[in-house]
Amino acid sequence: MPSPSLPPGGSSKDRRQAPKPAALWWVLGALTLLALGQAYFLAPAGRQLSYSEFKGLVRGGQVAEGAVGVSTGLDYVSQCFATTDEIVEACAPMSPHGLYVTHVRYKKGTLEGLKEAVEIGRRAKVPVHISHLKGTTDEQIDAILSYVDGTARNEVSFTFDVYPYLPGSTMLNFLLPHDVWEEGPLGVLPRLRDRRLRREFARGLALTDLSHVHIAWLP
Repeated sequence: MPSPSLPPGGSSKDRRQAPKPAALWWVLGALTLLALGQAYFLAPAGRQLSYSEFKGLVRGGQVAEGAVGVSTGLDYVSQCFATTDEIVEACAPMSPHGLYVTHVRYKKGTLEGLKEAVEIGRRAKVPVHISHLKGTTDEQIDAILSYVDGTARNEVSFTFDVYPYLPGSTMLNFLLPHDVWEEGPLGVLPRLRDRRLRREFARGLALTDLSHVHIAWLP
């Protein structure tokens, strides 16, 4: 491709400031919020979606607003309560041209999360892209790559990316069990006193090497 032309009086430095290609996705959490309104924040685990409105939002976003697909982050509040069927419903209207991009349910196991993503793509008839695919042991990595080579890429148009560094980066509330969020953000503090949830949190924390955790930002 030819180099971008320079503005009058510009220098070679201006070439580095040329616009970069970008694509926009509908985010599942935003779709659900638009479909439910403020009720979504009060009890996300018990919400009832209007699928007709859901589909209309996806179809309208694709055609009128230039979205190229649907994106999910299924380990995060509030999308952790989305069911497989719900995500299929969200993705189906963009078939065959849209792309499903997902941070799978790593908390439930990478391989299980991969299988769910492939099922969603197959049922919705859309390509699947996995965000920052990773494994923590040699055995897990072998199992993941075996599934990708033997199953995933044969059932859907399948791609993934990895981040080129060892540490992860996320929000501190990622360490909390999903059950804490069942009554929405406003119901979190009382649930932190629940002994069962505290034991579950302690089990998860025991598997986390806190010596490598750095808090980068506080409100």
